[in-house]
Amino acid sequence: MLFIENGFALSFYTLDPVLSVRIAGIPDIAQQAMTTLRVLESAALAFPTWVIRD
Repeated sequence: MLFIENGFALSFYTLDPVLSVRIAGIPDIAQQAMTTLRVLESAALAFPTWVIRD
C-alpha cells in the first residue's frame, strides 16, 4: 500500500502543473529532504518484500 502511495505522490508532485509550481517555490534543501525520505521509505519497503519473496 505504501508503494502505491509513494508512486502516487511522485507522479502528483511532478505531473500536476499547479502543485509543481508550488513545489518549485520550496527551498532546495526541503525538496531534497522530501525526495530522500520517499526514496528511503521505498527502499525500506522493498528490502523486506524481497526477503519475504525469496
